[in-house]
Amino acid sequence: MRKIEKLSAIFIMMALIYTNLYAQDSDFIADSKIWSLKDCLKYGLKHHPKVIMADSDVKIQEAALLNTESSFDPKLSASMNLGNSKENRIGDNAANHSNHSQSESISISKKLYDSGKHSLQMKQSKEALESAKKDRETTLIDLAANIKTMFFKAQQAQSILQVKLETLEGYEKHLKKVESYVEVGTHPPYDITKAQVDVANARVDLISAKSTLKQALVNIANAIGMERPIFVASYQLEELPQIDESVKLDFVKIAQDRPEVKSSEARLRAAEYKIKEARTSLKPTVSTSAGYSWSRTHTPQDHGWNVGLGVSWTLYDGRTTKASIDSAKNSYKRTKASLDNLKLNIDMEVENCINDIIDSVQRVKANEILVKQSKESLELAESRYDAGLGSPLEITDARVDFEKAKGNLIKAYFDCLIAQAKLDNTLGRMPEEYSLDKAVEELNKREVKEKK
Repeated sequence: MRKIEKLSAIFIMMALIYTNLYAQDSDFIADSKIWSLKDCLKYGLKHHPKVIMADSDVKIQEAALLNTESSFDPKLSASMNLGNSKENRIGDNAANHSNHSQSESISISKKLYDSGKHSLQMKQSKEALESAKKDRETTLIDLAANIKTMFFKAQQAQSILQVKLETLEGYEKHLKKVESYVEVGTHPPYDITKAQVDVANARVDLISAKSTLKQALVNIANAIGMERPIFVASYQLEELPQIDESVKLDFVKIAQDRPEVKSSEARLRAAEYKIKEARTSLKPTVSTSAGYSWSRTHTPQDHGWNVGLGVSWTLYDGRTTKASIDSAKNSYKRTKASLDNLKLNIDMEVENCINDIIDSVQRVKANEILVKQSKESLELAESRYDAGLGSPLEITDARVDFEKAKGNLIKAYFDCLIAQAKLDNTLGRMPEEYSLDKAVEELNKREVKEKK
């Protein structure tokens, strides 16, 4: 029964928020579906242009690998030529002579040896493909973290709007109470003016909160690849993650193994193979060929066949090879420096995420106390005013403090959730809320294999 009452209250709150959101805003057109975090992740990780781009990059590298593999495949070609010539002669015995010619040929060729260049090119292509696959994983993880962050920010704005609605409602109730007090003469007319100013200020704050929520809904729609805003489900407060600095070293080890690092390592290996390939430029290449041909200007046709073995060896190419080797070496140095810089930043990223989570959890606990205290202060101020002992300013200050405490609590709570999403991203992990996509299943399989 309690669960039904709780769900009913959540539904009523969401209806109230969205009714207030686009009331008198006919230009705000959004998808009417209420999206959960899992819905957003499932849609975004399948339809977002970044995912499509990452998939295409993998396909491009697969095609490049196939092209490299085919360089040692036999090549078969055929040709046919038809000709006709006419000769006009002048003289007593003038005659026109026509010559018809026809030739056909078929040939096959195959590279036999290239001093190891093909093998090195194959290794480069495989590493490039591996790097593209890891980049795709990184794209999915980054996109999931961004979707989760934008979703929590939308829920945060939604919760802040609810606080503003409750504050306005409180001021309006207070205004009605003041009007009745002034009418019977127990309070001065100034109190009505003060209460009206408070209501007006609360409405201005509500307009600002509505604008913030509208922008947040646009942002989450953009994060999942939707062209129009969406409505998100309200958040049910749950126990926050508990974490301490003792896990930092473990987290750093996990982060050092994330797909982004694996991609950089694959690019580094490919750069090393590129240096070795550049050094083979002045080494020989051996190939063979065979063919059969027919030709005629008369009948019967002439025909013949040929078999050949060719050796190609560049003995000197100026400074082209040296330039290629120097370029490959510097590319390797740059790739290694980029990898080292990535690993260097991981320690800082992990520490910042842990500190953000710890800080936000502490702020949540502190603000929970402030909310309780400010609520008691507001109730006390209202009781004093009802008894004729308090002033309107005391009521306003108490309500402002209560609203501020609730807003800070909401901000701290969602800051903790966002920090957790950022930590998952830093560690190279997909969100727990999403486990149905094929790409995520592949990530899970990879993690199991690496643990073994």
